[in-house]
Amino acid sequence: MGWIAALIIAISALMEDKGPTDTRRPPPSPSPPRGGMPDYVVTPAEQYGPKWKNKRPPGLPGRARATASKLSSSAILEWALDDNPSVHWPDAYRRVIRGLAQTESSTRMGRPANRYEGSNIRAYGLFSWNSLAVREPRVRVPGGVVALPWRVVQDPVDWSVREEVANPLMTYKAIWDGIAAAGGSALAAARGVRLWHRRPVNYKRFLERASDVGWQRAWDAVGSEHASVIDRHLRGQV
Repeated sequence: MGWIAALIIAISALMEDKGPTDTRRPPPSPSPPRGGMPDYVVTPAEQYGPKWKNKRPPGLPGRARATASKLSSSAILEWALDDNPSVHWPDAYRRVIRGLAQTESSTRMGRPANRYEGSNIRAYGLFSWNSLAVREPRVRVPGGVVALPWRVVQDPVDWSVREEVANPLMTYKAIWDGIAAAGGSALAAARGVRLWHRRPVNYKRFLERASDVGWQRAWDAVGSEHASVIDRHLRGQV
């Protein structure tokens, strides 16, 4: 798995922390200066995102970062995709990742889920990861399981700004590259990313079936309750 080793080395540069900045500062440029992560800028009227605004969601830990503006969050995501030239981010992958961020948080870092309630629903951040996901630094790919070098935390609010964007990118890229290395198309890889994010158990079955019947027939067996939703999200991206 030489591709994953190269990926891990290149993305490790993203892991240095940078905290939120003064909310009174102007928003960052969508094209940040090369080499520096854009400012994490909070919109004062939406400290907990567009759903909760300035009302703290029930059960959200006091240590949670406030929600960043969409412009700030988009700039940070683009910086993460552009900052490491040694990592090849296919154009289709970039489109899929941007779409996933839009679907999950309206591209807002530090955003609590609309249904956040502090018990069963604790999803938070740019890609709306939950407390189970941040405790599993590994991902299944065709042929085995890849261990990923990101920090295990108990709750997604405990990740730094850089970790919130870099760790999911590392995970999604491992899925994408693993499926591509096994002969899957960009569409198959994009479906894998979305399915892992939506239902990891179904993603595992998708990989298992693909090894026997091919990627399209494996996708046909996923079930319309997931497959149709995912394909709708991917329309125009791959």
